[in-house]
Amino acid sequence: MMDLLDEFLSWGPYGLYATVAMMLCAIPLGWMYAYIACVGKRRDITEPDPERQKAAWGGAIIIALLVFVWRQMLVPYDTAAFMRWMYTGYMPFMGSLFRPLLDYADSLVLHGSNIFIKLLGYAEILVLAPASMAVALFGSMALIIVVMVGAVAMVIFGFTFIGGALGTALWYLPGFLLGLPIVLYFLFVRLPLQVVYRRAIREGRWPTTDELVLALRKGTLDKAEWQSKIMAYKSRRFETSLNEQVAKIGNRK
Repeated sequence: MMDLLDEFLSWGPYGLYATVAMMLCAIPLGWMYAYIACVGKRRDITEPDPERQKAAWGGAIIIALLVFVWRQMLVPYDTAAFMRWMYTGYMPFMGSLFRPLLDYADSLVLHGSNIFIKLLGYAEILVLAPASMAVALFGSMALIIVVMVGAVAMVIFGFTFIGGALGTALWYLPGFLLGLPIVLYFLFVRLPLQVVYRRAIREGRWPTTDELVLALRKGTLDKAEWQSKIMAYKSRRFETSLNEQVAKIGNRK
């Protein structure tokens, strides 16, 4: 039994430790997939959205459970390992359980003071030996049935859960494809006005009027609605940051 437990908890192909490690690696992927899908569904990443946060954590939990179900519940059942445990674990355990009574009956037969005590020992042996074998066999049959029923139930639950998870992932796929460019635009496209200010500050001057007008046009003209929302959000953030920096410079003077 301990050998099977050690094998189950090992870093093998289907070991529990390896499964937990894969679950931890998959959680960020599920979180990002659901988050980006909700961004694509709303076409907006700038406004707080409680539903988006719930969906993101739900995606993280679903993908973690998906890894666990796929690796630990839908693994081909090792019949040889179970039968080896039956012969090396369960049967010896049942034998050791009845061993004291059988030893006592044996001592009555071998060292009984009279014929009645020896007959009592023989009767105990004739009753206890078949009873112990019957209990062991009945228990083994019950274990086999429980294992078979449990395996079938786990397979049904596993395939049902996997089917539901894959269906949810496919339902979110259009939102993910639409949300991915929005997220990438938000992360990597800078505000033109901010670029102009930083370049001018590095050169030790203030930006010119022409540079500011050109930057404002780049940040507002020919933009999709979701791009305009992102630029407006970055403009508010930049304005707040610029006011704070100006205030700090004024305090120093």
